[in-house]
Amino acid sequence: MPHQVVALAFDSITSEQSDRYEALRSLWEDYGADASMFGGERDRYTDDGGTEITANEAANAIDTAHATVFKNKVVPTWCSIEGDYETQENTRAANLFVEGVIYDNAVHAKAIPRAGLESLVCGTGFLEVTHEILPPEKKGGKPEARLRIISPTVLDFFVDSYEARDNEPLTIMRVKPMDRFEALDIFGEESEHLYGSAEYRREQILKAPCIADGERSLSFDRRHTEDTGDMILVYECWRRNSRHFIGIENCTFVYEDWDRNWPLVEITPMPAPGGFWGQSMLARMMPLQNNLDELTAKIRDAHRLLGQPKLIIRPSSVMPKLHITDSMGAIIVSDQDPKEWNPVPITPDAYRERDGLPQRMRNLIGQSQFASSGTIPHQLREVSGRAIETWQDSDSARSSMVHRSYEGSMERLGLAILEHGKWLKDRGYKVRVMAYEGKKLKEIDFDEVTIDLRKGRMRCFSISQLATRPEWTSSTAS
Repeated sequence: MPHQVVALAFDSITSEQSDRYEALRSLWEDYGADASMFGGERDRYTDDGGTEITANEAANAIDTAHATVFKNKVVPTWCSIEGDYETQENTRAANLFVEGVIYDNAVHAKAIPRAGLESLVCGTGFLEVTHEILPPEKKGGKPEARLRIISPTVLDFFVDSYEARDNEPLTIMRVKPMDRFEALDIFGEESEHLYGSAEYRREQILKAPCIADGERSLSFDRRHTEDTGDMILVYECWRRNSRHFIGIENCTFVYEDWDRNWPLVEITPMPAPGGFWGQSMLARMMPLQNNLDELTAKIRDAHRLLGQPKLIIRPSSVMPKLHITDSMGAIIVSDQDPKEWNPVPITPDAYRERDGLPQRMRNLIGQSQFASSGTIPHQLREVSGRAIETWQDSDSARSSMVHRSYEGSMERLGLAILEHGKWLKDRGYKVRVMAYEGKKLKEIDFDEVTIDLRKGRMRCFSISQLATRPEWTSSTAS
């Protein structure tokens, strides 16, 4: 049965890649995100976590890179290779449809910021094109479907490491929690698109073991509890241009032909030399962040012990010993005359080392002081405007690969939207969306989108960071 094959493959892959999963979860914790749903810490910034971080400069650098790149609202455009009137009209309808889906899902406010942040923290972020079924407008009418774009977490996805050596894996697997009654609603009804009988699927969903607390996304040892929880693990697998599977350990829900790419778009700002997953910007900075934490803790402890006034007195003084403490105004016995003493808590080199670590972190990911703080360094305040522009251009070139990754992902997202719309149309669903044509809001039906996906391509116009120059504004650009 398909579910048995997928369950065995999943056990093999997850056992092999458990170290990768733990590393990604640790990166979430290092950034400061709540990883408790994946068995990690809820908040690393509290004393309960065992580590007190006074300034997470690595997370600040990630936030700066995130804001610099993913603030741009990039919309892909379908470009056809033929130029007759009918083709132009179809291309216009396709572009309106793609734009309508993107704005209907508020992609630039929801999915893209999340996927972009996860790509910088974990190395890879995902956008997924999916759908929800809507009731028909009229009784007995054609069923409708609404396209949705979401950002699933990278921790739920796995690929075979040997198959992905050339960065082109054919198969990708996902495991995610789903409410038992939601699964009954989606997969417990009779449908020509579902596998097997509805009665058997409902029976197996009700029998499926629940997920133990703390293992709500993934459990490598597959431990289950006998509590009354209603979350079950659902597996999903796509093999490019081959098959699509959805099911649980003991039942197959969907097993169908799949003649296109995955409905997933990955964002990989820093590709790895080999394999599918990208490199994490955060991981590159964490050794220096750990040094900063240790040095900050030493300075804090030194200030706690010595960074307060002391009083030196002679041994013959009648001052009682109970006053001899490490608190402010503590008394230290000495042969000297009574006087105040303000000791230096720690060497000045420690302060210089600590203050220089944040910029060293940013240098590792090619981020300048101007990009992170918005201020010109003191050493460059006397140079000419042309020199500052040249320096800005150099800083832009450093992050060009991140911009290019974002542009490429948006091109693939536009193509995935058209492919998924065609897939739903072929299944008999009515797919509509509202889009602006000029200043008017217009309804676009996918029946109007009759383009040949083999005779064209998606394109995003290049993003220029130099648009922040005073002489280059939106009014002059138009």
